[in-house]
Amino acid sequence: MILLSFLAAALINKESNRTVLVWGSYGELAPGDVVGQSDLIAIRVMLPENSRRYLSVKADVIGTVVLRKLGAHELIPADSLSNAPYGIDTRATPIEVLKNDLPMDLSRGSIVDIYALPNEVSQSAGRGDLTHLVASEISVVSVDQKSKDLGGSVGVVISLPISQVVLVLGEVPLHRIVLVKHG
Repeated sequence: MILLSFLAAALINKESNRTVLVWGSYGELAPGDVVGQSDLIAIRVMLPENSRRYLSVKADVIGTVVLRKLGAHELIPADSLSNAPYGIDTRATPIEVLKNDLPMDLSRGSIVDIYALPNEVSQSAGRGDLTHLVASEISVVSVDQKSKDLGGSVGVVISLPISQVVLVLGEVPLHRIVLVKHG
């Protein structure tokens, strides 16, 4: 009976050693984000057939560019990052948002959708604007915490694909901008 227990323990130990350490995302990452050390966590998983699809912790991924949205604690697939310095051509774009028009827990790395609502300027100009989605799945680069604590407007820097910079900046003076956080 004791021998059988030792054999069972040896088999369990052998099976548990089949796990590998792969990179996972600590928080949400959006297309265009540059991966930093604080964006990564090592996750121990058992991937007998699929281990080549994910990035081993031995892989140097610091400084790579995210090509598709990655959720918090998601394993990072090898094809979701690019070594090209501009995997997606983005610009860090500052915008001003009213304190009540963004989530209280908004921070670097948050993924947001940007909505434009009619404001006094657009209404007094006789524009019949409706609320509309301006951009989706946009990464937050930084939030001015000092202005957030004071009230009024908050400075938020977002990472926009270059093709959307003019569109978003054009919406800011004519609309009330609202940031809606994912997850």
